[in-house]
Amino acid sequence: MENKDKVIQYRVDAETGECVGDICEGDKIVRKKQTEYQLHMVRSFDAHSKYTKIYESSCYGVKIELTKAEIELIEQITPFISYGDNYLRFCGKMVDGQEIANILDRSYETVRKLLASLIKKHILSIGEETDLSKRGFIFNPYIRAKGNVMEKKSIDCFTKYGWNYDS
Repeated sequence: MENKDKVIQYRVDAETGECVGDICEGDKIVRKKQTEYQLHMVRSFDAHSKYTKIYESSCYGVKIELTKAEIELIEQITPFISYGDNYLRFCGKMVDGQEIANILDRSYETVRKLLASLIKKHILSIGEETDLSKRGFIFNPYIRAKGNVMEKKSIDCFTKYGWNYDS
């Protein structure tokens, strides 16, 4: 007899004491609440899509502090945010202002001015790494982030600038 067919418990009718079923190793026990929940909810909705967390606490501040052009650029560069450190990357490589302009098919001068403004407003920072492969734009993790794990350096770049409303 296989291990999965091994009976480990019997189901008994509480009123009659009659055996009404058994539970074998490997069986999944499903309760009525779980079945009702599954009828109304979808677990891991769109689980294979990439996503970025947007923090509610900073949404209002972004809306009142930034221009429409700056907000539009943020929306366009959000897919470039990297997991774990919030550096802007495209196809795994750090991007500079010229590359962002090329990818977004926008003028470099416009993108350069918007990036400079976002740095001044502490939405972006420039990585101060001595390793040139890590010198790039860091998106403020108090506004948007990918994942639950973040490099301390990326957080420290922005802790004193007032976008972390929840802490």
